[in-house]
Amino acid sequence: MIIGAISAKTQQQPQRPQRQGTEKLFERLSNWRHNGLVSLAACQQRIISYGSENVLASDDS
Repeated sequence: MIIGAISAKTQQQPQRPQRQGTEKLFERLSNWRHNGLVSLAACQQRIISYGSENVLASDDS
């Protein structure tokens, strides 16, 4: 959603090459940050699921 708002802003404003470059860089950085957060959340869920499996295994024994 944020990226869509940024691209809409850049389309409304007169195009300046330096401005467009910084906007693209910011968009790329926000994509990287989003991907990092998604992968971090996936890792946390995996750790939690492993932890619950270990708890269940220790309860069985």
